[in-house]
Amino acid sequence: MKKRIIKVIIVIVVIFIVIQFIPTHFNPPSFNTNQDFIKTENIPDSVSTLFKNACYDCHSFETKFPWYASVAPVSWFLKMHIKDGRSNVNFSEWTTYDKTKKITIIGEIIEEVLAKEMPLKSYTWMHPAARLTEEQRQIIVSWSTMEEQRISKTK
Repeated sequence: MKKRIIKVIIVIVVIFIVIQFIPTHFNPPSFNTNQDFIKTENIPDSVSTLFKNACYDCHSFETKFPWYASVAPVSWFLKMHIKDGRSNVNFSEWTTYDKTKKITIIGEIIEEVLAKEMPLKSYTWMHPAARLTEEQRQIIVSWSTMEEQRISKTK
Protein backbone atom coordinates (compact mmCIF):
# COMPACT_ATOMS: atom_id res chain seq x y z
CA MET A 1 0.00 0.00 0.00
CA LYS A 2 2.78 2.44 0.92
CA LYS A 3 4.67 1.63 -2.29
CA ARG A 4 1.54 2.39 -4.32
CA ILE A 5 1.07 5.76 -2.60
CA ILE A 6 4.73 6.62 -3.17
CA LYS A 7 4.40 5.69 -6.88
CA VAL A 8 1.32 7.90 -7.23
CA ILE A 9 3.13 10.81 -5.56
CA ILE A 10 6.14 10.35 -7.84
CA VAL A 11 3.92 10.29 -10.92
CA ILE A 12 2.15 13.48 -9.78
CA VAL A 13 5.46 15.24 -9.13
CA VAL A 14 6.85 14.17 -12.51
CA ILE A 15 3.71 15.37 -14.30
CA PHE A 16 3.88 18.67 -12.44
CA ILE A 17 7.51 19.14 -13.47
CA VAL A 18 6.85 18.18 -17.09
CA ILE A 19 3.92 20.60 -17.50
CA GLN A 20 6.18 23.46 -16.44
CA PHE A 21 7.85 23.16 -19.86
CA ILE A 22 4.60 23.84 -21.72
CA PRO A 23 4.93 27.52 -22.62
CA THR A 24 2.30 30.04 -21.66
CA HIS A 25 2.93 33.37 -23.33
CA PHE A 26 1.64 36.41 -21.50
CA ASN A 27 3.15 39.03 -23.76
CA PRO A 28 0.54 41.76 -24.18
CA PRO A 29 0.17 43.12 -27.68
CA SER A 30 1.34 46.63 -28.34
CA PHE A 31 -1.55 49.01 -28.01
CA ASN A 32 -2.34 52.67 -28.38
CA THR A 33 -2.62 54.21 -24.91
CA ASN A 34 -4.74 56.99 -26.44
CA GLN A 35 -7.57 54.43 -26.77
CA ASP A 36 -7.66 53.69 -23.04
CA PHE A 37 -10.88 54.07 -21.06
CA ILE A 38 -9.37 56.06 -18.19
CA LYS A 39 -7.46 58.38 -20.48
CA THR A 40 -10.27 59.09 -22.95
CA GLU A 41 -13.17 59.37 -20.52
CA ASN A 42 -11.48 61.84 -18.17
CA ILE A 43 -12.24 59.73 -15.11
CA PRO A 44 -11.56 61.31 -11.70
CA ASP A 45 -8.54 59.88 -9.89
CA SER A 46 -10.68 58.42 -7.11
CA VAL A 47 -12.65 56.38 -9.65
CA SER A 48 -9.76 55.51 -11.97
CA THR A 49 -7.82 54.03 -9.04
CA LEU A 50 -10.75 51.72 -8.33
CA PHE A 51 -10.92 50.61 -11.96
CA LYS A 52 -7.14 50.06 -12.08
CA ASN A 53 -7.14 48.01 -8.87
CA ALA A 54 -10.29 45.98 -9.46
CA CYS A 55 -10.70 45.68 -13.24
CA TYR A 56 -7.60 46.34 -15.31
CA ASP A 57 -5.69 43.11 -14.66
CA CYS A 58 -8.34 41.10 -16.51
CA HIS A 59 -9.96 43.76 -18.67
CA SER A 60 -7.03 45.58 -20.30
CA PHE A 61 -3.59 45.05 -21.80
CA GLU A 62 -2.09 46.44 -18.57
CA THR A 63 -2.20 43.15 -16.68
CA LYS A 64 0.26 42.84 -13.81
CA PHE A 65 1.19 39.18 -13.61
CA PRO A 66 1.95 37.78 -10.14
CA TRP A 67 4.81 35.36 -9.52
CA TYR A 68 2.52 32.35 -9.72
CA ALA A 69 1.48 33.26 -13.27
CA SER A 70 4.43 31.25 -14.55
CA VAL A 71 3.49 28.05 -12.71
CA ALA A 72 1.38 25.53 -14.63
CA PRO A 73 -1.49 24.74 -14.40
CA VAL A 74 -2.24 28.09 -12.70
CA SER A 75 -0.75 29.89 -15.72
CA TRP A 76 -3.26 28.14 -18.00
CA PHE A 77 -6.17 29.23 -15.83
CA LEU A 78 -4.92 32.83 -15.73
CA LYS A 79 -4.41 32.98 -19.48
CA MET A 80 -7.91 31.63 -20.12
CA HIS A 81 -9.44 33.93 -17.50
CA ILE A 82 -7.74 37.06 -18.88
CA LYS A 83 -8.65 36.14 -22.46
CA ASP A 84 -12.28 35.76 -21.38
CA GLY A 85 -12.20 39.04 -19.45
CA ARG A 86 -10.77 40.98 -22.37
CA SER A 87 -13.33 39.47 -24.74
CA ASN A 88 -16.10 40.96 -22.59
CA VAL A 89 -14.48 44.37 -22.29
CA ASN A 90 -10.97 45.57 -22.95
CA PHE A 91 -10.46 49.02 -21.45
CA SER A 92 -7.27 49.39 -23.51
CA GLU A 93 -9.43 49.40 -26.66
CA TRP A 94 -12.22 51.63 -25.37
CA THR A 95 -12.27 54.05 -28.31
CA THR A 96 -12.78 51.17 -30.75
CA TYR A 97 -16.24 50.52 -29.28
CA ASP A 98 -19.25 52.26 -30.75
CA LYS A 99 -21.70 54.24 -28.63
CA THR A 100 -24.11 51.33 -28.19
CA LYS A 101 -21.34 48.97 -27.06
CA LYS A 102 -20.02 51.56 -24.58
CA ILE A 103 -23.48 52.05 -23.08
CA THR A 104 -23.92 48.28 -22.82
CA ILE A 105 -20.55 47.87 -21.11
CA ILE A 106 -21.21 50.68 -18.64
CA GLY A 107 -24.61 49.13 -17.84
CA GLU A 108 -22.93 45.77 -17.24
CA ILE A 109 -20.36 47.41 -14.96
CA ILE A 110 -23.19 48.85 -12.88
CA GLU A 111 -25.01 45.50 -12.70
CA GLU A 112 -21.90 43.43 -11.93
CA VAL A 113 -20.60 45.79 -9.26
CA LEU A 114 -24.01 46.12 -7.56
CA ALA A 115 -24.49 42.33 -7.60
CA LYS A 116 -20.94 41.90 -6.20
CA GLU A 117 -20.11 39.64 -9.13
CA MET A 118 -17.13 41.79 -10.07
CA PRO A 119 -14.38 41.73 -9.24
CA LEU A 120 -14.44 37.96 -8.97
CA LYS A 121 -13.95 36.47 -5.53
CA SER A 122 -11.23 34.19 -6.91
CA TYR A 123 -9.35 37.33 -7.99
CA THR A 124 -9.76 39.25 -4.75
CA TRP A 125 -8.35 36.37 -2.67
CA MET A 126 -4.89 37.08 -4.06
CA HIS A 127 -5.39 40.79 -4.80
CA PRO A 128 -6.59 42.58 -1.66
CA ALA A 129 -6.49 46.00 -3.36
CA ALA A 130 -9.29 44.77 -5.64
CA ARG A 131 -11.65 44.13 -2.72
CA LEU A 132 -14.27 46.84 -2.97
CA THR A 133 -16.02 48.26 0.06
CA GLU A 134 -19.67 49.23 -0.19
CA GLU A 135 -18.59 52.86 -0.44
CA GLN A 136 -16.20 52.07 -3.30
CA ARG A 137 -18.88 50.08 -5.09
CA GLN A 138 -21.21 53.06 -4.79
CA ILE A 139 -18.53 55.40 -6.17
CA ILE A 140 -18.13 53.17 -9.24
CA VAL A 141 -21.90 52.84 -9.71
CA SER A 142 -22.55 56.59 -9.30
CA TRP A 143 -19.81 57.57 -11.72
CA SER A 144 -20.82 54.86 -14.19
CA THR A 145 -24.47 55.97 -14.10
CA MET A 146 -23.45 59.55 -14.91
CA GLU A 147 -21.11 58.30 -17.64
CA GLU A 148 -23.83 56.12 -19.14
CA GLN A 149 -26.13 59.16 -19.31
CA ARG A 150 -23.36 61.33 -20.79
CA ILE A 151 -22.57 58.81 -23.52
CA SER A 152 -26.29 58.39 -24.29
CA LYS A 153 -26.56 62.15 -24.97
CA THR A 154 -23.59 62.26 -27.38
CA LYS A 155 -24.02 61.98 -31.12
